[in-house]
Amino acid sequence: MRSRWPILVLLCVLASLLVPGIASAHAAEGAETRVGAFDFAEQVHVGGSAALTLELRPGCEPTYDHLASDSLLVPKGGRTVLGKFPDYINLADDLGAKRFNIPSNVWARMTKAEQWIANRTFLDRMISRGDNIILSNPVMDISGVTGAFRQELDYLVEQGFRLSSDGTRMVR
Repeated sequence: MRSRWPILVLLCVLASLLVPGIASAHAAEGAETRVGAFDFAEQVHVGGSAALTLELRPGCEPTYDHLASDSLLVPKGGRTVLGKFPDYINLADDLGAKRFNIPSNVWARMTKAEQWIANRTFLDRMISRGDNIILSNPVMDISGVTGAFRQELDYLVEQGFRLSSDGTRMVR
């Protein structure tokens, strides 16, 4: 029997979009906050210390996109790294940039449709923040790219982006 957990998560995601106040964040004094997803406080660090806490209303477990990097505290026009796994994770960590990363045990339980919804949500938030998009794996021709990275690039092209001349970034 399949768990009803994914359905509950989907309902909570929809509720968070339609009902303000499902989740709230509190920042350390002087920190800029941007609530973009459900995040765990222990995963969000500012200056080496946890600076955010999360309050969820009863009955709403965190959504899949809370796992897509630490997205609560994001400077406007930050940096996000996309690419092939695990290259983009490593480069993002080196640069202190955002990246999409859902733990493999959670990812394995998601359907392809749920995986793409989580990924697309992450991309949409990246676009709305105005992040600089860095590619961990330089691309000279999108037609040579495969997998989820190709799906991300195609989506960004649909949103008005193009490859930079050196293939290391997506630009408008």
